[in-house]
Amino acid sequence: MTDTANARESAWAALETAIKTVSGIEIVRRHEPRVIASNQFVGVSYMGDEKIATTIGGNVMVWARFRVRCYWSTQGLDPGALDVIEKQIWDTDRAIQAAIRADSTLGGNVTDLDIDDSSQTTYLELADQVMFRVLTINVDLAEFEAESIAP
Repeated sequence: MTDTANARESAWAALETAIKTVSGIEIVRRHEPRVIASNQFVGVSYMGDEKIATTIGGNVMVWARFRVRCYWSTQGLDPGALDVIEKQIWDTDRAIQAAIRADSTLGGNVTDLDIDDSSQTTYLELADQVMFRVLTINVDLAEFEAESIAP
């Protein structure tokens, strides 16, 4: 893959499309939320590049780092509803990872991808109250021909 704006846009769109195939996901955006109006909001954020290597042929290979975060509102829920959310988080975690791995080149727009060995769950607190459960999955997109280096 060559480093073009169109290929990067297509890879990001393919990542979003894969996530949108997961049952129950209502909104996918390219940013962290400012306000979460939906019960299940997903933010896909670009976290930067990491150089893997420079090839003998003159190409720079990089990992493009992305963070996928899912949010579940816990405001005013009873313990039974919170139990349901915990199961949804586990199901969503597995489903998102499977959906992303189903097309490891994101439609031919990246060389490969890798999902971190572990996802994380946390609680998001505002004003000392737990407001959201958060699932974080880190995804790295490999571009083995990200840049050509002139001889």
